Amino acid sequence: MSSEEPRGAAFIEQELMATPWPLVAPSIADEFVMPRYDGRSLANVPATVGAMLGAAPVGSLPPLDQAYWQRLGKVEHVVLILLDALGWLQLQEELAVTQTIMNRVAERGVLLPMTSVCPSTTAAALATLGTAETPVVHGVLGYELWLREYGVLVDMLGLKPVYSKGVTQLTDWGWSPDDFMRMPGVGSLLGSAGVRTSAHLRDTFIDGALTRLCYRGFDHLIGHDGLASLWEQLGADLAAARTQPSYHYAYWGGIDREIHLHGADTDDWRRAYHEAAASLGTWVQETLLTASPPNTVLVICADHGFISTPAEAAYPVEGSLLERELLVPYSGESRCAYLHTVKGRDAATQERLASLLGEGYVVVDTSDALAAGLFGTGQIHPEVEARLGHYIVLARGQRYIDRLGRAGWMRGRHGGLTPQEMLVPWLAARVDDLR
Repeated sequence: MSSEEPRGAAFIEQELMATPWPLVAPSIADEFVMPRYDGRSLANVPATVGAMLGAAPVGSLPPLDQAYWQRLGKVEHVVLILLDALGWLQLQEELAVTQTIMNRVAERGVLLPMTSVCPSTTAAALATLGTAETPVVHGVLGYELWLREYGVLVDMLGLKPVYSKGVTQLTDWGWSPDDFMRMPGVGSLLGSAGVRTSAHLRDTFIDGALTRLCYRGFDHLIGHDGLASLWEQLGADLAAARTQPSYHYAYWGGIDREIHLHGADTDDWRRAYHEAAASLGTWVQETLLTASPPNTVLVICADHGFISTPAEAAYPVEGSLLERELLVPYSGESRCAYLHTVKGRDAATQERLASLLGEGYVVVDTSDALAAGLFGTGQIHPEVEARLGHYIVLARGQRYIDRLGRAGWMRGRHGGLTPQEMLVPWLAARVDDLR
């Protein structure tokens, strides 16, 4: 890393946090981070992969700004590792106190912040990475969505009804990924340009509905049962792609699991981070540096960060006055909630919602959020307005709307728009420079 790059990272972080917020009062605007779909967000990563591999354009969005990738030079193979929930601010803390492969990549490559998408959650982020489009275009607008075409509130990670205690999935009702998301996947877009593609996922996810949705068109879907088998199979897969341009995507969710169970204020997520960093470092040293094809780039990024959400910060919705205002259960995220109200959209309803929720939340008219580009730009998915409802509730601080007693066990969350949740890292280096 050049001597100017740390200042560059700090400058970009400051710019991202200072992006104007038209949806909230100026006095609290610095509590939120607006997504930067114009070239400084996770949504720009697929187009960047395409540009590096000479397969542009991929999707309708521009690549990341040149500062993120131009210095990487000629690229023929991209290995992208997505560490679920490794936020920019959390990574900065760890880089300052411990030395791992992450430090070496940062020192010899590029380390810059970017924003997640809105909401800052895995379902929306993975759909964005899988389509090269923003949430407003692909329509996966959060973890739990009201899908009027099925008349049910759906868990978008498992594609199943939220309130069902059985094993029913939307696939049992005839759901099809191609009908639900009518646009080509990144695998298909890269494949049409001659790029070999593979996705490495936990073996329990391989046959899941979300996998079918997000990894359409990939040449190879490869399951692993833990970090050791992930690196082993990723190395073999990279070797097999030596003769043509290739994109190798790998997902690991260990950090995310720990933050949900234990929050941000314990060492549990740090242990998960160090486990991943240590095993990645061994793989880089023993395999990537000795057997990778020429012109290979290693990229490490995340879908979102996280924040602690103690039980006392919850607004329990069941049996509340807020619940009486709702036509259907709230959807989206606990920290970026979508409200379909009985009386629809009017000033009195918005004021009543704000009064019921209190100063820990901001109630935004959905039409204003769409006009401001909160969920992205492009051709709006025909079901977006129905899925978002009449109002969007943005949580401040550690607040969240709770249901099903989750406050009793879920100590950390994401989905909101605070810097801790919205800022994510772009960490990239040529493998040759890691020697």
